Amino acid sequence: MAHWDNQARQWALIGEPLKPSQAELHTSYAWILEQAQLQREHLTVLVLGVTPEIIHLPWPAHTRLIAADCSEKMIESVLPKKTATLTPMGLLANWLQLPLSSSSIDVVIGDGCYSQLLWKDYRALTQEIRRVLKPDGLFVIRFFTKPENVDPVESIYHDLLSGKIASFHAFKLRLAISLQSQTAQGVCLKDVWNTWDLRFKQGVLQNMQKLKWNRETIDTIDTYHLSDTVYTFPTKSEIRSIFSGHFSEKSLHTPGYYLGRCCPTFRLSKI
Repeated sequence: MAHWDNQARQWALIGEPLKPSQAELHTSYAWILEQAQLQREHLTVLVLGVTPEIIHLPWPAHTRLIAADCSEKMIESVLPKKTATLTPMGLLANWLQLPLSSSSIDVVIGDGCYSQLLWKDYRALTQEIRRVLKPDGLFVIRFFTKPENVDPVESIYHDLLSGKIASFHAFKLRLAISLQSQTAQGVCLKDVWNTWDLRFKQGVLQNMQKLKWNRETIDTIDTYHLSDTVYTFPTKSEIRSIFSGHFSEKSLHTPGYYLGRCCPTFRLSKI
């Protein structure tokens, strides 16, 4: 919980790919509009988390939007109080035990949500989302995934100093993915920070001008220091194994930006 309280304080400094790009938002919104056109009633939407970029989508008129998050600080500090089209409702809740009626939600959407869970909880979240979705509901979710061939730390360091890594946020994600040996174990954020401090920090600070990274953005990694929070990065095959029997994959969007191959968005319907 402390990790997300810290993230709330520096949310404005976080960027792509840790936040969804405009292309990803456009794709997700197009899927949602298709869903809205299929039903006559107004949409009831559940957002897993409080991602402002999702909340600020131009939702159809009279949409009821619920944003569920386990961090009160994220709800207070990051969730928009009002958008051009609606007033979101913040819901302090555990995603694995949502205080929502079964078959009550038209659209569930989230960004990187599964990576915040331990692998053992993936199936429970999937089942809970399926429970709250209406029979013809839509589930849109972006993942942070581990590719089949993971870059070693040495390769990341070489690419970093060569200016091949698009942003510091992309670097953080790539480093975290490289340090995960198995999805079942995930990667502890303090281990990411320790590797950063030992192998990368000096080189980055010495090349800030060349990299065009500012110190304020670089310092966002310090929320990982001493954090016992674990992130998980499943492979696409692992994701599909979790969805099997619960959801049918209708579309898959892979963005074209740097590291986009690790950030697919799934469009799913209930089985």
